Amino acid sequence: MTNDHESAPLGKDQPFIPPGRGDMPLPPRPSSVTVAAALWMILGMTLVLGVLALPRTTFLVYEIPTRIILFGYGVTMVISAGRMLRGSDRARFTVTVMGCLLLIGIWNALLIVPALILQYRPRSREWFRFVDAHHTAPRNWRKGRHEIGILFDIDALGGGAYGRKAYKILFASLDPEQLRDCSFHDGETYATLNGTARLYCIAIRSADPLKIDYVRDTLRARTDDGLRDGDERFLVGAVTSREPLEHAADVDSAGNLIADQEDVIQPWLAEGTPWTVISR
Repeated sequence: MTNDHESAPLGKDQPFIPPGRGDMPLPPRPSSVTVAAALWMILGMTLVLGVLALPRTTFLVYEIPTRIILFGYGVTMVISAGRMLRGSDRARFTVTVMGCLLLIGIWNALLIVPALILQYRPRSREWFRFVDAHHTAPRNWRKGRHEIGILFDIDALGGGAYGRKAYKILFASLDPEQLRDCSFHDGETYATLNGTARLYCIAIRSADPLKIDYVRDTLRARTDDGLRDGDERFLVGAVTSREPLEHAADVDSAGNLIADQEDVIQPWLAEGTPWTVISR
């Protein structure tokens, strides 16, 4: 759901498109995550090699436990950094805590501070969130909840009132008889809110995967201004779990679209189309 404000905090960079599921690949790992993980590995290996290179002291009783702790600390940091490269947000939290505990001395600070900054950049946070959503999406999928998100370019829609313009495109393209008992969800994407894109998303949810296929097949052939191009036009999988979308309307068993009277969807948007919008 959107208020269609023209003054939304939108950026101008290329979008970071979240992944789908199934056969669709995960998004490429941001270089900031790779560099951060490399810095954590260097720090961890420094601890491990430093312990192994320490000369034996006369305080043997205290030396052995200390070396074991430092060695384990370094190994844990290296392993966690490796898991972070695979998108583990828990591993990112682990190295953050471990790094903060080691944040003493100039040498450690030179590695830890850049790593912390890089791994919590907006693009890095989006990547971890999307990887986590990709791994948890099958839970919703098994419940018979199928979704597809349609992405619109806010600039191509003319900026102002872009939500209503997007719905007009859908009403002109889709047959309500094919979407009975579906629900609509809408809003700006996380990338848009973070200032790395200007995208508006309308997601359609159905218990019937054939209805999702119908939406994809129908809209794939459309050339309306505002629709994203090619494969970037759609999000699949647990779209409403990955993006900050709000419930907007429901299609009842008769094919009527039931929407809140204060929502972006208004009856006049469906004029000249097969759709009937009923405000409640």
